[in-house]
Amino acid sequence: GAVMVHAWGGGISSDVSENDNASTASRVRDMGRLLTATEIRSAQRYWHVLHGDLAINTIYPKVYRPAVVGMMWDTMCQFQTWFGSAPYLAYGIQLMPLTSVSERRDSLKWVQQMYPPFAESCNSDRNCEEQGWSILQYAMLATVGHRNLAAEKVNKLPSSVFESAGGNGHSLTNTLWYIATRPTVDEPLLLDKSSSDENIKEENLHPQYLVCECPETCTEDQLSVDARGYTCESRIRWLMEAFGKTEVGACRLVGGTEFPELCGGCDPDRCATPPPLSPVSPQQIEINKECPPCPSTVCKSEINRCPRSLLAPFLCLSGANRGGCAQTPWTVSSGGSGFCTECCRLTDECFGV
Repeated sequence: GAVMVHAWGGGISSDVSENDNASTASRVRDMGRLLTATEIRSAQRYWHVLHGDLAINTIYPKVYRPAVVGMMWDTMCQFQTWFGSAPYLAYGIQLMPLTSVSERRDSLKWVQQMYPPFAESCNSDRNCEEQGWSILQYAMLATVGHRNLAAEKVNKLPSSVFESAGGNGHSLTNTLWYIATRPTVDEPLLLDKSSSDENIKEENLHPQYLVCECPETCTEDQLSVDARGYTCESRIRWLMEAFGKTEVGACRLVGGTEFPELCGGCDPDRCATPPPLSPVSPQQIEINKECPPCPSTVCKSEINRCPRSLLAPFLCLSGANRGGCAQTPWTVSSGGSGFCTECCRLTDECFGV
């Protein structure tokens, strides 16, 4: 409906005849301020998640550990995006674009909590820089009290990142302006090595793989086995992320205690032979050579976070957009690099239809 905003040109007077409704410019200004304040309040309540002593007014249970919500639905929230499930994507999409109002939107206390996991995710995957998401990381680095370091890192970025998916719209000039204008922080955030070391080791540039001290048996096939609705890998990672268990501890609980027959290959005490997998028939593969129907192990795995509908049935399985859901088949790139290197198509069977 319509909203009526009055702007008294001469202020409020006791004589009603003198209260002239004037100054359309001030009405536009006030409406902008109202809408901005509403959006900022909404962002801080529903999308920015605080933990510990700061989680006084949080609406989310303690089991939700990320510091941000990537996607919001009517009855659930997800820590991912439509175009991928890497943590830096969920953090980055809630930060762009960088404008002057971002300072009001992103409270210092929230940035101090979200920066470490954001930086850890970005530093562990070279796609974060290549796709421009590191621009947002360095902007937050300046926000938590390290302006000089942030400016130094931004100046070393290749020019191509400012024209990429995560960097598009953030020119080098705009980024340096944002970094230079961050308020001084009395106590800058203490950085760990992954946040400040410029010489990131090569092995840290790729996503971490689980081995559970069983490199011969805890294979990708074993990790993808369906263990009553969730894969062995998703159960192990959930224990690590939600309860802070070590990799070995989580593997021992899943492979040795909870699902010894299904996930025993990842039990560090036994390293049992994994169960045989059901092969996908050649007829299914021929349905779509680029994105064949997803096997049940993928449908029920952690990577499948697509909505329970067939509106976006094409699931990216590997590459920079791993975990992304698309309405049309992914353009699969060969050679092991690119936005999506393998995909599959969700069918009715994936949703129990």
